[in-house]
Amino acid sequence: MIRDWIFKENRLFWQTTLRFFLIILTLAVLSVFFIDQSWAQYFASPDRVGLWQFHRSITEIGAAEPYIAIALIGLCFEKFRKRAAFFAASLATCGLVIHLFKFLIGRSRPHKLPDHDPFVFDFFNFHHHFQSLPSGHSQTLFTTATFFSFLFPKASPYLFIFAFYFSMTRALTIAHFVSDVIFGAGLGIIVTVITTRHLVQKYGS
Repeated sequence: MIRDWIFKENRLFWQTTLRFFLIILTLAVLSVFFIDQSWAQYFASPDRVGLWQFHRSITEIGAAEPYIAIALIGLCFEKFRKRAAFFAASLATCGLVIHLFKFLIGRSRPHKLPDHDPFVFDFFNFHHHFQSLPSGHSQTLFTTATFFSFLFPKASPYLFIFAFYFSMTRALTIAHFVSDVIFGAGLGIIVTVITTRHLVQKYGS
């Protein structure tokens, strides 16, 4: 599916990308109004502390550093150098886009609010507490899933299931709202597809 998307004719590619972005945006907005607060309040309950602790212990699998390290190690081997460079470029481009959105939107993290209000924003804010939207861990996981789905299409279902589950740990631990995860995942897919398409067109696959 990812390969088909990347290699679409130019007009169809951008139409598909725009449609996908609008779907992701719609799902994120619906989540803001109908899911975010009730989800955060439910999983913040003391009755679910065991669930929180378990997912807190595994949520850092979405941190960017290990994936950057994989890309850098790949650059050391000629056989994998081009693909590793493409992966590194995707991680870097997606990371920049995500952090730009975080700064511009300035959404408060749910665990910093006693009532988990999803409508607290402080635009143009660099503080970590106001960088909830989008989720960077979700972006990293879906960037990785998207890029490796391009390389190994048959593994796509497993890669995206992995990315989805570990992305949702961000909402299960109240580090992010559900909408943060949705938007981060969507941007991870879109920006990776655009980046990979550009690099493949310029340098070959």
